[in-house]
Amino acid sequence: MVQSSPGAQHLGFQPYLDGFYDASVQLQLHVYRRSEELFTRWERHKDGLTDAQQVTAWQQQVRAYALAAIGGLPDDCGPLDAEHVGTIAGDGFDVEKVIFQSLPRVYVTANLYLPRGVVGPTGAVVFLCGHAEAAKTYPEYQAACQRLARNGLVVLAIDPIGQGERKSYLDANGREIVRWGTGEHSYAGLQCWWLGHSIARYFVHDARRAIDYLVSRPEVDRTRLGVTGNSGGGTQTTWLMLLEPRLAAAAPGTFVTRRREYMWTGQAQDAEQIIPGGTARGIDHEDFLIAFAPRPVRVLAVDYDFFNLEGTVATVERARRVYRVLGHEENLDLVHTPAGHCYHPVLARASTEFFVRHLRGGDVGEVDDAEPRPFDPRDLWCTRSGQVLLDRPETRRVFDLNLEEYRSLRSSIERNTDRLLRAETARSWLAAQVHQDRRPTPFFPRWLPGPALAGSIIQHGFWWSEPDVLGAGVLLRPRRGDYQSLILALFDQGTADLDAPTAGSRDDEPADQQLPRDGTDESVGRSPGPGFLAREWALTKVREGQAVLVVDVRGVGALAPHRINPRSPDEHYGTLFKLLTDLLALDDSLAAMRVYDVLRAAELARTDSTIDLRGRPLQIFGVRSGAFHGFLAAALDPTITSVELVHPPPTLGALLSTRLYDQGPRWQDLIPGMAAHFDLPDLRPLVEGRELTIRQASGDWQA
Repeated sequence: MVQSSPGAQHLGFQPYLDGFYDASVQLQLHVYRRSEELFTRWERHKDGLTDAQQVTAWQQQVRAYALAAIGGLPDDCGPLDAEHVGTIAGDGFDVEKVIFQSLPRVYVTANLYLPRGVVGPTGAVVFLCGHAEAAKTYPEYQAACQRLARNGLVVLAIDPIGQGERKSYLDANGREIVRWGTGEHSYAGLQCWWLGHSIARYFVHDARRAIDYLVSRPEVDRTRLGVTGNSGGGTQTTWLMLLEPRLAAAAPGTFVTRRREYMWTGQAQDAEQIIPGGTARGIDHEDFLIAFAPRPVRVLAVDYDFFNLEGTVATVERARRVYRVLGHEENLDLVHTPAGHCYHPVLARASTEFFVRHLRGGDVGEVDDAEPRPFDPRDLWCTRSGQVLLDRPETRRVFDLNLEEYRSLRSSIERNTDRLLRAETARSWLAAQVHQDRRPTPFFPRWLPGPALAGSIIQHGFWWSEPDVLGAGVLLRPRRGDYQSLILALFDQGTADLDAPTAGSRDDEPADQQLPRDGTDESVGRSPGPGFLAREWALTKVREGQAVLVVDVRGVGALAPHRINPRSPDEHYGTLFKLLTDLLALDDSLAAMRVYDVLRAAELARTDSTIDLRGRPLQIFGVRSGAFHGFLAAALDPTITSVELVHPPPTLGALLSTRLYDQGPRWQDLIPGMAAHFDLPDLRPLVEGRELTIRQASGDWQA
């Protein structure tokens, strides 16, 4: 619990809602309950696939859902403009260093392994890298590629976005501003989610263009193409299995598990590993395998992985039944070995044998299994500096692609010059996001006596926002006389800010989530604190004759969840991020839930006998994230008479137009697709005629 200044009496809740309720488990169990119900429902549906026609229909449905979930694929399949920038000799193979363009000025660095002594076109494998900083030059991945090449297969290993030679957030000296790999993927991925798509679309597009390059080579038989990868490369492999019909065989490594088992581990995942709406529409790991049926698949796994093996076994067995329906049960198998998370040599050998059999028609007994000798990673670089962005400053990154899409979407929105009609369209979309899948229930409020404070009556209350999720708040009002109006106060950290040094202060934010300023106009530093004490503000309002209900929405203040992984709950990849991504899979969002909680608190205020509003004005006061939730709630609830916002977060236009945006806790405000429908100033007409005060906000907030 955050401590107040010495001698100050706590106004906020004591632990467990003053000992009356353990609310720390509610958000997690709410999300997990909804997920479990859908896992069961869709598994029953897939259990009913009993003939080839039903399987084909499901395969088509899953592909359509998944493609829509990532926002479709870029439609530019122009020239690759491939450049050969060098060759090095290996043991029985040569490695060509290649750069091709998956989109104009989107440069993909790649190593092409060409076996020596092969006569005529042969089979080829795309190797997709996991979250190793060196990517294609990582010794473990080099070893897997060498094994395949020594056994007569062409291999193309590409650097994924944010790794190898393709880091996107560098200063002029090549210093990382945003951490490579998972850091960059989720940093750019957040902007993708606001637009209503996934960064996975760019990973998939790069991999498909890698296949385009392979089939352009005379050494490659385009009817014998395979794909493999480890960890994040296993993720990319499964995406390609789902969306690329040219593949003949696949060996996804150390990724395939089952959503149910993985959910209960409490672990978060990378942005491209999350399928928006996937759980809601029945897409689980088994569906990547089912979608590929009856083509050959070898699932590669390790026994001691964080992608738990029991989930892997369950998924393979469930998919095997579909392969059996199609008459090709022999085309699906699982190889695992007692090891931690890696593309273990046992798996690399199993992958080689699998592809030799299915892409070359070779005898696995004759596979060359000599131990590979990795090159110095620098010898495999395709660029002089080791980074495309430094050698070719004109490079377009995910940020640039998103910005281009945002501007196009924004132009389409602004073609409707009728501000009120635009606002009503936005309100309708927002209302659908906020209310979908909610289960309103009687409040059954409990009001408990709070601390004694001269001149004030303080009560602690909690009520049901949904049947399994509480809302909570601290009610303060004058001890003598009636109050004039009720203010719903939405602080950044809810009721916890009543006992904190500064309302909305982010001094506890992990240092690795703070972006350094780099002296450019696209660098955004952290916003200053709001400059007032929540406690002082609330008590001043009471002295002025107002009543204040400081509201905790789910996951905030007294309703903060217990940790379900080792990270701080507010930290990137911590508890709230993990639950947020589970909600994305449910086609929902934490922010939409919180706006709903504000609306429920407003409804409680109008109807509760303890609050006793009796038609007096109902106002909203919001700080930072509370300002975001409060403004959206006011746009949906016309009974709120006035709105005051302090340090509201930047508009979506500002967020999406800023390459180095201030990450902080902004991901908690995510409502996926919102930027494709409206920005915050578009809602201003909905609150016209009511008092609206916005303090210390960027100029972008002006309508």
